[in-house]
Amino acid sequence: GQVISSGNLTFTADFDETLNAATVSLADVQLAGTSSGNQPPLSVTYSDGPPRVTVEFENLPEDNYTLTLLSGAGKYEDLAGNALAADHVLNFTTDAPFTISAVDPADGAFLASVPSQITVSFNDQVDPATVEAADLQIGGQPATTFVVAGDNLSDTVGDLPALGETPHVITIDGGALDDHQGQPLEAFTSQFT
Repeated sequence: GQVISSGNLTFTADFDETLNAATVSLADVQLAGTSSGNQPPLSVTYSDGPPRVTVEFENLPEDNYTLTLLSGAGKYEDLAGNALAADHVLNFTTDAPFTISAVDPADGAFLASVPSQITVSFNDQVDPATVEAADLQIGGQPATTFVVAGDNLSDTVGDLPALGETPHVITIDGGALDDHQGQPLEAFTSQFT
């Protein structure tokens, strides 16, 4: 199963034939968490072009889930009255979003000298295969080398402009690197002067 961020989630299921909208129901969707139990959907909607069922859930906690669109008479029937032949099942895991938990120098710091290294700490282990030195930018200048150690990434930076009135902005684009479960990083910006 796929690992996705916990919270509000939307799932879509495309069908190869137009459905009778009256056979699409909240009661025919089940979401069961291993620890959190059954999670009722916030909404289930149907649209014709293409035939698509959209299911929304609110505030899903971190857990392992099984989402099931139930089959049987009166459930997801096409216009000829043919019901979904078998349950449609999707397994997935929700986890806290992959984010940066700290940066050194700290956001908003006023420094006496330009640092030669930037250390970024994450809320989960980094997949080293997804990291490139240029993922971390300081004022648009890419880092020159990096070291990954568990949930920390240390980047060595080249010659930065002298400190002064202009802040040095640290950025990592969203999706630039992944955690060990393949979850992409949320975008990050910090600055020091």
